[in-house]
Amino acid sequence: MILRRRRKLAELGGDEKYWIKLLEKLGDESGEAISRLLRIDREYLRNYDELIGERRVILPDRGYVGHRVTSEDFRRYAGSLAAGVDSSSTPRLRIGTIYFIAASSACVIFPQGLLGEPYKRLTVEPYHAPDDSNYENSLQELKLNMFKEELKALDSAYVELKELLKATRRGNSCFVVLDGPLVDPPIFRPRDPGLDEEYNMYVAQRVLLIGKLLNIGCRVVGVIKRIIGNHLVRSVLTGNGGERTSDNSDNRDRGGDISNYLNDFTFVNLLFRKLAISVQEDVSSNNHYYDVSLLTRPIEISGGRSDYERYISKMGSLCEDCRDFTPFRVFHFYILPSVVDLRKRVLGVEVAVPTSCNRINKEEVEGEVNASAIEITRDVGKFLSVWTLPGQPYPLPVLLAHMSCTIKKKTAKKVLKELISRFIRDTLVLDEKFGSLHHIAQSVDFLIE
Repeated sequence: MILRRRRKLAELGGDEKYWIKLLEKLGDESGEAISRLLRIDREYLRNYDELIGERRVILPDRGYVGHRVTSEDFRRYAGSLAAGVDSSSTPRLRIGTIYFIAASSACVIFPQGLLGEPYKRLTVEPYHAPDDSNYENSLQELKLNMFKEELKALDSAYVELKELLKATRRGNSCFVVLDGPLVDPPIFRPRDPGLDEEYNMYVAQRVLLIGKLLNIGCRVVGVIKRIIGNHLVRSVLTGNGGERTSDNSDNRDRGGDISNYLNDFTFVNLLFRKLAISVQEDVSSNNHYYDVSLLTRPIEISGGRSDYERYISKMGSLCEDCRDFTPFRVFHFYILPSVVDLRKRVLGVEVAVPTSCNRINKEEVEGEVNASAIEITRDVGKFLSVWTLPGQPYPLPVLLAHMSCTIKKKTAKKVLKELISRFIRDTLVLDEKFGSLHHIAQSVDFLIE
């Protein structure tokens, strides 16, 4: 028994005493996490009728707690035109005095919908930034180059889908799904003025491409796989439209501001899984097959905690300059695509909700846009439910786009280091003008990390 345990610990790596000491102290920490979950369930989820009704956390469908996805929905949405978009970069390498990455982007097109053969457009570009005294600026410059690569994939999606829509005349049955939020990055605050100007140009181009996709009748969707923050909790449980509060009587009776210790990831997962149990009974007792997706009501994203206001500020000039541009607002919701397939995960979703050029200000369009956001959320929710295949955690466009442009970090770093060192070494040895630098060629591996 002892030898078997030691072998298992050896497979994990590290000294076995490390794991033994960790296991001895893990119980107390786990107990704290469990007590917090029990408190949340007891104080905020036990009476979830209030969350569905009075607080309107859940978006119901014709009085039903979930959204039924019927066989008709499967046929309709499986035939939709769709595109998946993603970008990625390799881990940065330092080569002497510069940092180096390879950034890539992918656009996967589904011309015949879910049942046809998709094809992809892939771009890969090398980028570098100086390793100067401002380390943070160097990293931000490389990151911005990766975001710019995604614009290429987004532009490819626009060009391809525009032609396909002309040929098939499918109207609004078109979805562009990005791996990540629409306002991406959520916050990017470069200190360098030149880099800030580049970022403004990137935002303007991103807004333009989203607006052009909306103009040809596509839904533009961002799927957020890793849920962070507490936007929903602040909006619907603190009762103050998303701003923090410390004197709300409901919160004061329950021990302070809930948004100080409860995040969306925990709240939505617990709520959806709890609802799923009751909904499953209704699904299993029905003679006709259908699945059910659970959605939270859409809430416009906050400008105070993201660069959303930059996006809004670009739309006025784009309306004047581009006839094929549709302005929009960005709403956020959460979805559990299925209550039948328990392997499907809760996802965060951002959707672009079209407005008009003469009514860009929030105050002028709030009621109208909220109604459109609910309609679009229902439409996008059914699409994501159909396109998230059995046993898969994410929608197919997101999965294929991510797989197309991503290489494992460890593999990418090893291969890049070998290729770059060989290229530099061969260049220094073969080129006569580097004749006096052969000693660098012999030690180039030490200059790359």
